[in-house]
Amino acid sequence: MHHSSVRSIETWAAHLRAVATDGAVAVPDLGLGDLELPFRAAVDGLVDTGARTVGGAETGDVHLWRARVDAAIDVDAMIAPIADGPLFEQDAYQALEVWTESELSGLHALSVVARLRESRSLAARVAACRAWHITNTQPDNATGRPWSLHVFVAAGTPESQHYAETLLHNALTGSLDTLSAWILVDCARELDRGSMSSGGRGA
Repeated sequence: MHHSSVRSIETWAAHLRAVATDGAVAVPDLGLGDLELPFRAAVDGLVDTGARTVGGAETGDVHLWRARVDAAIDVDAMIAPIADGPLFEQDAYQALEVWTESELSGLHALSVVARLRESRSLAARVAACRAWHITNTQPDNATGRPWSLHVFVAAGTPESQHYAETLLHNALTGSLDTLSAWILVDCARELDRGSMSSGGRGA
């Protein structure tokens, strides 16, 4: 298996921001204070993939994105109880690629919720889910969007950074769309804020 060299958090953040804002697309304004989320745009972007519903209901990742801006949402009720496994049950999805995208999108949102709520238990759940995906899944999904890239970067291991590099490579195959550029900027901002630095290594 190819092992990537480990780059610093600062290097990754600068690189992601440069890639996302190279002039090829217009990155939406993120100026909403600490929440920094154009909420409807992000959720609409998820729904607009055509892969965000299961049986006509919103997938779990969409609910986790809502939790980024609604502190009253019970996050634990949305994710699988197995603490060292994936967030969502694969059997609920018709295609592996759609499940993988929901997983990585949900992991992205959950990492931010863990930071905003200063929750060590949620940070530990994020770290465990990340480790499970590095071992068990390929870093691809239905759209090639780089969900959770910052989560894998923050682990600081060759394996996790190779996973992140593959997510970025897949996003850059073809033209980078606006939502993918926004995701990269969001990842860079989370790396700047150290959202996984305290709980991401199993603390």
